[in-house]
Formats: sequence, C-alpha cells, structure tokens
Amino acid sequence: MVVGKVNATDKDDPKTDHVRIKFTLKDGLEHFAINPDTGVITTVSNTLDRETKDKHMVTVEIRDLKGAPNGLSNTATATITLNDINDNPPTFRETSFKATTPENKEEEHLILRIPVDDKDLNTTDNWVSKFVITKGNENGYFRIDTDPETNEGRLYVTKPLDYEKTKNMELMISAQNEAELKGTTAQWLSVPVNVAVTDIDEGPEFLAPTVAFTVDENLPNGTIIGTYKAIDPETKSSDGNM
Repeated sequence: MVVGKVNATDKDDPKTDHVRIKFTLKDGLEHFAINPDTGVITTVSNTLDRETKDKHMVTVEIRDLKGAPNGLSNTATATITLNDINDNPPTFRETSFKATTPENKEEEHLILRIPVDDKDLNTTDNWVSKFVITKGNENGYFRIDTDPETNEGRLYVTKPLDYEKTKNMELMISAQNEAELKGTTAQWLSVPVNVAVTDIDEGPEFLAPTVAFTVDENLPNGTIIGTYKAIDPETKSSDGNM
C-alpha cells in the first residue's frame, strides 16, 4: 500500500547526473520500503497497529549521482501517521449487570449505566458505542441509548412493570459501534442484564367492582347475607363476609 511520496530537488545542471537522485530508507525497514527512483513509500508489513503505535518516524536519504558513494547526500525524517479502522469492538467492563426498578412507576426512568471500553480512535464512529437489546424486550418495557459524554449505555424502563407478574426479567444487550467492524475476526459482544422489580404494597382489590344481595326483612342482627371477596395482590389470599 502506498503511504506517501518524498519529493527532492537538485539545483545542478539538469542535463547531468548531479540531479539524478536516489532515495534510500535508512530505518523502519520492517514496515516500509521506498522506491529508489520515485521516492514513493509503501508498506511491506500487515502488522501495523494504530492502537500500539499511531506514528512512525523514518529517515530518508537522498543522494545524487544516482546514489554513487561519492554523490552528495542529505537526510530528512518522514512522519507516517496510521489511520484508524474499526478493528476493535467495544468491551464490557463487567461480565453481567444487575438493575432494580420499582413496580408500577408511570414515567420513563433510568435504571442502569453500562460502561464499555474501546481501543479505537476516541470520539470517531469506530469508537462511539451503539447498544442493542437483542433478547428479553419483546414486550417493549425497556429502551437503551448511548451517553454522548461517557460512551456508556443507558438502560431505561419505558412503561410500568408489575411485580406480581414479572419479578425478574433477563435481558441480553449487545455493544456495537456506529461503524462496521473491519480488518478483524472479532465479533460484537453481548452481556446479560438482570432486572429485578421491587414490590410495592398495593392493598387489597375487590374481585368485582359491585355486588348485589337480596335480604329478607326482620333478619336478626349478625345474620350473614353474602360474601364479597377481595384479593391481596401480594399474598393472593381473599376473605370477607357481610
């Protein structure tokens, strides 16, 4: 791959070998090569890693008389900066996460922040995280977005949850990037998230909103005329006489 071109000039007579310049790379040969006639620098290695070293300083020698030992020479430093590609997926700082939420809370609310790390270039699409709930949100109780300041995932409850029906919910969340992965065999990573719903004492509820009884006149005090049942959502028990 071509990474750049070194230009050189010589003020001597253009009709002589005094202006016939040869380019030579004096170091960095494990990664780069230079065309001796054109000064074009190319890569000779596929092990260049921006996350390990983002800039390489190489010394270029130019020598007239076509590079003859008695030719006049000069050296300069070429700085080669590596561009970032998305070859590192976000990684979760924990292997699993837990969150709690009160039942029956009406408004949308944040229940968990999910921190991740990414070795790619900060603030670029290769680094910015994009979170996806891949399992457990079939009923749409949750949503997730990315904090633009910290790059964390923010998990929200979007509608009321009932403790008696859903004491615990298991989600699977994937951390991705705005850009697609390339130049790597790595895959997007996922993490399990357990959401526990906390119980709130809701009080008993009548099984029917209204009930009617027929009563004979002149019944003695304390006579049972019927049963009006109510149930406690927490205990599931019911009892009551009239």
